Amino acid sequence: MNDSVTYETFIKKLSQYELTSALTKISQLSCLLEQESRVVAELELSKQPGRLVCVSQWALAYISFELILHASDFSIRTITADEILILCNWYTNIEEYLDEQNGGWEHIIVRMAQEQMPFQEMGHYQFSRGYFLLKNIGANLDTGSAIDLEKAFIESLGVSIDDYYWICWAINSRAHNKKTSKFTPRFFLNHGISKLKEILTEMKLEKVITSICASPEKIKQEYADFPIRPSAGLEKYQFNLISKYPLLELTKKGVGFQNREYLILNSKSMQNKIMEGAYWVLRDHFLKQKSQAFVNYWGEIFEEYVGQILKKYYGDKNVLSLNDLFEEEKVKTADWLVDSNEEILIFECKSSLLPIDVKAVFNQEKFKKWCEDNILAGFEQLSISEDIIKKKSAIKNIDLKGKPIIKIMVTYQNLFLSSAWKTLLKIFFSNSLEWNETLSRLQEFKLMSTLDLELFENLSSEYALGEILSKTENNPQTNFQVLCGELAKGKLGNSLLENVKNDFWRPFLENVSGTKNGDR
Repeated sequence: MNDSVTYETFIKKLSQYELTSALTKISQLSCLLEQESRVVAELELSKQPGRLVCVSQWALAYISFELILHASDFSIRTITADEILILCNWYTNIEEYLDEQNGGWEHIIVRMAQEQMPFQEMGHYQFSRGYFLLKNIGANLDTGSAIDLEKAFIESLGVSIDDYYWICWAINSRAHNKKTSKFTPRFFLNHGISKLKEILTEMKLEKVITSICASPEKIKQEYADFPIRPSAGLEKYQFNLISKYPLLELTKKGVGFQNREYLILNSKSMQNKIMEGAYWVLRDHFLKQKSQAFVNYWGEIFEEYVGQILKKYYGDKNVLSLNDLFEEEKVKTADWLVDSNEEILIFECKSSLLPIDVKAVFNQEKFKKWCEDNILAGFEQLSISEDIIKKKSAIKNIDLKGKPIIKIMVTYQNLFLSSAWKTLLKIFFSNSLEWNETLSRLQEFKLMSTLDLELFENLSSEYALGEILSKTENNPQTNFQVLCGELAKGKLGNSLLENVKNDFWRPFLENVSGTKNGDR
């Protein structure tokens, strides 16, 4: 089925529907997919048996956002279930226009990855990773850049990091209600779970909800003031404010907080907010003060996290800090050196995030600048470290002779489609003389995400990491996680992140299981 439409036709259709009921029905479909653990599904049109339509969480989120911008509560037309499915099909087939300004396939790849792939992340690992970095490493890392994250979080939001997570998870529970994803705060305040008595207070609940919700009017105004807009023909890649405000406030002014009505606009957007929200609270808190303190400290936290993972895989004595080893070299080196028996691995950790206008509109100059500052600069750090290592025969009882040296960059942000990144770099820097030599050596280094590294745990004692990365790089039909899944026969996982998740939920589950039915 191919019903190609223009963006203008798509918006004209949306403007016909009554806003609140349309958002409510789309929210219910989003929550239904979440209940069935599906991000994408093929659903049948009720009036055309046998005709299937591809429905995705990112399409539903996009449609909801455009409805808020263009629909009206003054319209009397109520959207039907079939019309929602047709709109999902239209979303997939909105015509895209490529010209000299918009670029070619490489632009679309980055836009599409940032628009769609986050909805397909492993949510429970996203949560466990973010929580562990903030509450474990961030709270205990002893460096000159260390900051009190808990104190800063409370100063910014008025609740603790733990309270923020607990309250967000409580709100997210409405996405698993089979009847409605609407709620009033009163619903969460009338409970008998003692674990949550001191957490789900009216004051704390209001602070958290206020930080993640907006009215339709607020979203419209913020979008009107948003300085970044995609080129004509690429509107579907615009920044979606639902990722910032997954809750919509439906009640007009004058209603007391406990009785205000809210709607979870998209279940995956709500989950993504839980996974990343605490990070952004802290990041924005310091950026408002024109301070890079948190961004700098986060880089150290992430570096330490990667080091802990590597030590778990290869043993403490086989994982060395290059910053400590080569301090006297007076050059910027990579972060970790690993002796994995078959090979020597050098790791450089990059925690920097792609700028928002690269994700939304693919600002080519900012993309190139980010690549220079992170990917290419990181490669230079790896190359410098390799040169130093080659001059030595051994480092702290590690025999370096006869082993291949594999240079690996690990990015905190999942860039997605990592196999295409070297091609992108070659395209954007092929005319840059200063990077000509670097580009010719791109094949020498590997790029992987944090999740890639985490999911390698069950294979780390049996397979060489460099070998698997090379196989996926040379085979466009697969990727690192798919190949690891095949080698592990589907048994991929990370024990650290599983333990973090279990430890977080254990007090609540023990409390509920020990609560009398009448007290729940």
